[in-house]
Amino acid sequence: MSSPAPIEPDRTTTAASSRVSRRWSDLSYDLLLSIFSRLSGVDLIVGVCTVCSPWRAAARHPQFWRILDLSDWDSIAARIRDSVTFDEFFRHVIAFVSDTELIERVCLPSVANGQDLILVASSLPELSYLSFPNPHANQAEVCIALRKFSYLQGLTINVSLISTDTLSCLEKFPAFSELKLLSEEESSLKIIIVAHMYMCLQRLRKLEMPNVIIPTIAFVWLIEGLEKLEYLDISGNDLLGVEKEVMEKTKRLKVFIC
Repeated sequence: MSSPAPIEPDRTTTAASSRVSRRWSDLSYDLLLSIFSRLSGVDLIVGVCTVCSPWRAAARHPQFWRILDLSDWDSIAARIRDSVTFDEFFRHVIAFVSDTELIERVCLPSVANGQDLILVASSLPELSYLSFPNPHANQAEVCIALRKFSYLQGLTINVSLISTDTLSCLEKFPAFSELKLLSEEESSLKIIIVAHMYMCLQRLRKLEMPNVIIPTIAFVWLIEGLEKLEYLDISGNDLLGVEKEVMEKTKRLKVFIC
């Protein structure tokens, strides 16, 4: 009795299986960079870096860390298995990033307090832009943190934390040009604060104060005194009492929202 003919392997199936079984860690470094560029820093920290060593190495590339957006803390906390505080998570991020000097902008969550801000300033003294929305932070701690920065160019902060001391801290930065004041509801800014703003922030180019009510004379100071100002948002203010000549001067602005 003759032996059965040997069964030839299905080369198509074998090739397909080979392609399917290729390890994710074998993806090229450049391809990983291209893919990861579509993810957020939080995605890289919480998910990508835990896959394998090649993915972790690619996720540390400086191009992904120019902007560190931690503003949605509820979403971040929900993705972390172990319960960690904000400062613990921030320390983990800083330890992970290969070159922290390349981080240009940090957006903090509202849960970040004054001590957290001091930690950020101590870790990233060369930071250019900062968003710190917590309205209940200790003002003295905010000033301590601001003094630790060396080259701040822009700041987003709650209007409740703006004081003569805060503005004096900002005055020392030679390239400081953007200020945004946050207000959860309509609030007012004392005339002495606006006067100090006018004196300390002569290099200001962009000023956003939506829902922050200022006296008419303070508006005049801002328009006439901040000569480099290009963008002004004072939406929510009633400017009916402002003289026509002053309103004419707003035409020099590239953007004026009222």
